[in-house]
Amino acid sequence: MKLSANTVELLKSFSNINPSIFVREGNILSTCSPVKSIYARTSVEENFAKPFAIYELNKFLGIVSLFEEPTLSFSDRMTPSGSVENIIIESATEKYFFTCADPSMVISPPEKELNFPSPDVEFNLNQSALQKVIRASNIGQLPEICITGNGSVIEMTSTTVKTPTADNFKVAVGETDKTFTMIFKADNIIKLISSDYNVKLSSKNITKFESTSNVPVVFYIAAEPSSKFGE
Repeated sequence: MKLSANTVELLKSFSNINPSIFVREGNILSTCSPVKSIYARTSVEENFAKPFAIYELNKFLGIVSLFEEPTLSFSDRMTPSGSVENIIIESATEKYFFTCADPSMVISPPEKELNFPSPDVEFNLNQSALQKVIRASNIGQLPEICITGNGSVIEMTSTTVKTPTADNFKVAVGETDKTFTMIFKADNIIKLISSDYNVKLSSKNITKFESTSNVPVVFYIAAEPSSKFGE
């Protein structure tokens, strides 16, 4: 089996959410942050024949990058402590045996996709606006990103919630007849891949970011408890 360039890029993105991953049988990849504040799920062109766990995903991707058009296969290898499962990464003249992890060592989301509640607000977020908000957050060292509605306009803001007089950056992203303030840790929003998104907000303090670009990724991100809806 070969890993496509798209799948490698998705795994790189997922490594920013969780340094480990459990890959289930089939063509679905999913991950969640260790504190369960962000969950991501996508379908890929590869069909994995068996489940396996990788404890150091960045290390695995670094090894894959050593090869030109590598193929992946699985085998068991005997060690003094018993049999261990390996991913064999190889080309015509090179081969690397990568030891799989015990799945119990990896924090992973449930197998089934999250049951997202009926959204209270929905809008489309373009890649340019998202990236400007993320850049402003990084440059200004602003720890929160908010999505707010004032009964007319939806805005996305990089800010410091606890310091109203601090710097902030705002960009209008849609229209609404609702009033709300959804607060997110900037560290979670910056983990979104560069893409256009359909965004669904729920008053239950969870938001669904569904990529509308070529890569079909869905991110579920928990809002902070101090978020307010309808106030």
